[in-house]
Amino acid sequence: MTLKFQIASSDRTKVYTVVGGLDGDGESNWQCQCIGYSYRRRCRHILAAMQAIDNGIQKVEVLQEKQDD
Repeated sequence: MTLKFQIASSDRTKVYTVVGGLDGDGESNWQCQCIGYSYRRRCRHILAAMQAIDNGIQKVEVLQEKQDD
């Protein structure tokens, strides 16, 4: 299952998309749009998403992407 999170930057001026979850082999696989992830392959935004799962997600919004007809 792939989950998608919107996580605010530390200064609250940007919102980054974090996508991840468990792959078919049961391994954790995460990606983030922030510059830190592009250098280190880890960032605080991914940690925040993982912590939200561990703590029990309090809010879920289902967003339907617009499909072209």
